[in-house]
Amino acid sequence: MRTSVTLLALFLGLGLAASAQFTPVFNVNSGEGFTTIADAMNAANPGDLIELASTTFTEHVVLNKSVTLRGPAEGVALIDVSQADGWGITINSDNVTLEQVTILG
Repeated sequence: MRTSVTLLALFLGLGLAASAQFTPVFNVNSGEGFTTIADAMNAANPGDLIELASTTFTEHVVLNKSVTLRGPAEGVALIDVSQADGWGITINSDNVTLEQVTILG
């Protein structure tokens, strides 16, 4: 009986882990994950570190707080602004850092 309860708990745990949503944008300071850079910026505080997964982001990016936007150590975080209306990336703050990010547009 003990073995079957342990296995059931293990399977339930694996099911929960498998259903977690992939969040390509992660705020290291708050521990929150986001699906877009814009959502992460809206929730960010000055001084936050926002990490990007190795994927393509197709969005207009407004950096309006003092943050660091960092791409992955391996792979490419590509911000594709070729389809954006107006400017692809707007920086409206001092002390904004972009690291390991590729911009296409």
